[in-house]
Amino acid sequence: MQQDMTKEKQERQEFLRLKEVLLECRKSQKWLAAELDVHPTTISKWGNHKEYPSIKTLYLIADVLEINVKEILLD
Repeated sequence: MQQDMTKEKQERQEFLRLKEVLLECRKSQKWLAAELDVHPTTISKWGNHKEYPSIKTLYLIADVLEINVKEILLD
């Protein structure tokens, strides 16, 4: 059971590339937190795959970064 949960967590981690996108856009996690009006720790958790933003929030992130939401997600 524990092994199944670990495998599922690893698979979920592979769909979000928030840290990379922020680097590419030359924006900081602190900047994004201010733009979204969330605590910087929230952005850090998303970037480290400890928590995940909602679909709506993914679109907001893409909007403030002026990119397509697909750029945040891995294929």
